[in-house]
Amino acid sequence: MADLIARLGLDSDAQFTPSLQDKMARRLLRDAGLETFQNGALSLSDFADRLAGVWAGLPLVSGLSAYDGIAGNKSTVTRVFLIDECARIFGGQA
Repeated sequence: MADLIARLGLDSDAQFTPSLQDKMARRLLRDAGLETFQNGALSLSDFADRLAGVWAGLPLVSGLSAYDGIAGNKSTVTRVFLIDECARIFGGQA
């Protein structure tokens, strides 16, 4: 989080508003390779795995969270759901 705050040039006392959360999420999506995926140089499955590396509630191809078992983390959706939603939101084939 500290790295993201620094990269976005945010003040440490910035309010965690819905707008700021959206800005942070957009940056994390870019970091995960959204543009590379949308340009066709990254598969939907690989993009989903990169998202799972950012958000602990999302499953890797194995169905487990990248952080499974760490501080109680686990995936909260199925891989099928993740792939379908990524295709719906970002484009591409499920």
